[in-house]
Order: sequence, then structure tokens, then C-alpha cells
Amino acid sequence: MIAVLIANSICHKYQPSIYDSIIQMKKLPYLPDLRKGELYTMTAADIMRRDVRFVSLQSSYQMIADLLASCDASVFPLVDTPATKHLLGAVKRSNLQVAHTHTRKAVGCDARRG
Repeated sequence: MIAVLIANSICHKYQPSIYDSIIQMKKLPYLPDLRKGELYTMTAADIMRRDVRFVSLQSSYQMIADLLASCDASVFPLVDTPATKHLLGAVKRSNLQVAHTHTRKAVGCDARRG
């Protein structure tokens, strides 16, 4: 049993598998080993943003207006509270803009100007 395992490991080291041999004989596209590239060692921390702007369930309309004016992101994470930041979902910028405009009209900010 040990001899079979040793022979199998030596065979795999010096010769491609039967499937690799068929792929090479038929000249099919062959996928390279992914572990050799530098992307294989990349983690989420390498590409993520740390200064994420978010909307919470406790955000006031003024906070949302300030957020829309100061940031050009197209989607904002929705969290339960600013302290815990448990992710609940995401809100599109366009939805926040519509809600903010609708609220301004309902309060009468735009009606006073007209």
C-alpha cells in the first residue's frame, strides 16, 4: 500500500495526469495554475475602502443632505446604528435624492421660494 502511494506521488510530480494529457493532446485551452500569480495572495483588505460613508436608520434628512452633497458614491450601505454598523442592505443615491426632494416639497422649502 505504501509503495502504491509513493509511486503515485512520484508519477504526479514528473508527469501530467491523464486529464491534463488529453487536454494537451487535443490542443484544448489549458488553464494555468492560479497559485503562482500575485493575485492569489491578495486579500479583501488590500482593495477595500476604509472610509465608507453610510446611512443609518437614525439618519436625519439633514445628515442625508450633507452626505449627498459631500460624496459622489452611487450606492450607500444601510446600517442599523452608527455605533454597531450592522449591515442591513444598500440604498441607491437616486432613491435618497428622490426622498430628499420629496421631503423638501412636503415641508414647504420649495413652496416658499415659488
